[in-house]
Amino acid sequence: MRCRHSPKWKAWTLTITRSAYSSGISLVRCAARAIAILRQTQETLLKIPVPLEQGFPIQQAGIKPSRALSYELHTSASSDAIAQTVSLIFANTGSQAAVFHVYDKLHLERVPRRYVVEAGKHLDDVWVLDNSDAGHFDLWVLGPNGYHRAFAGELIQGNSATAPEIRVCYDITYGNVIVTLMNNSDRPCVFNVSAKAYRLLTELFPSVNNFLASSR
Repeated sequence: MRCRHSPKWKAWTLTITRSAYSSGISLVRCAARAIAILRQTQETLLKIPVPLEQGFPIQQAGIKPSRALSYELHTSASSDAIAQTVSLIFANTGSQAAVFHVYDKLHLERVPRRYVVEAGKHLDDVWVLDNSDAGHFDLWVLGPNGYHRAFAGELIQGNSATAPEIRVCYDITYGNVIVTLMNNSDRPCVFNVSAKAYRLLTELFPSVNNFLASSR
């Protein structure tokens, strides 16, 4: 195969030759003018008519079978109001490695942090809040197969501050979502669980108490 420049057409042409012939018989030669003529010919063809009555596509009924994926990903967060830090723990209990992407939504100009977690392992990292954040944080975690977690809040110092912590995981065997709500302070804390696809759950937790909720 050789490539040469054609002064006549002022364009590069590609020539593929059959090596068995010493004379170099050309199999394919395509010039810029030939391509332009072909495009003009296609533009003269009849256009596909637009239907007069427009409508939305209808979703197919039932459940489509799909191959099970080997991802089992978890992300948990803990905070330290005194040190003004937020820690994330990434766990991979599946049989395939995965990449976690973390975006700081308060500082989108920063490069997101990325973590490769092997199967059966976990790792953690710490975010130190800037003084300009005034104790606020907003971290967004993305992963494969539509995985995402959001961690947002405000770290308040003082005796009136509470220390809530939430952990979310799923029960592979029974298909449940398990939410663990924890209050690590000496003051009561109210948790509101919004019903996106499940039932609404509102509980008042006394100090230093845990609650396990399961929803399907």
